[in-house]
Amino acid sequence: MSTSRGHLTAPVTGALRLAGLCAVVNGAGFGAFDIPAIWHAARDHEVWYAFWNPTYGNGPFEAHGITVTVPVLLAFLGSCLVLAIGGALLLVPRATGVVVTLAGIVMCAPFWWGFDLPFAWFSATTVLVLLGVGARCMR
Repeated sequence: MSTSRGHLTAPVTGALRLAGLCAVVNGAGFGAFDIPAIWHAARDHEVWYAFWNPTYGNGPFEAHGITVTVPVLLAFLGSCLVLAIGGALLLVPRATGVVVTLAGIVMCAPFWWGFDLPFAWFSATTVLVLLGVGARCMR
């Protein structure tokens, strides 16, 4: 992640930091909504509704017979945490942040599909494009 002199150029740093910001917003945003959903599922054994919309329910998971339970929601929270940590590492920027962020995207992707979360896909695409821009600027 460094040039021959050991320093990142301004375009690389900017791309990594923007990618990190998108990853933090994605991971922290969906993770924050997951916490009350976990609490509600544990207490009432049903999907929590926020602003008259089901949070993490009534999506492809349930259409394919996968019940949204507390362990499923905890797994999603863990993957959101990995994504947010990767984003925070990119804000610094650290080379390990690229690996952790990519791992977080891979971990979150099944949940984004299963919970029908289209915004998450746009955010992940933005992160990947910015990481590609950063890699391209290093050449």
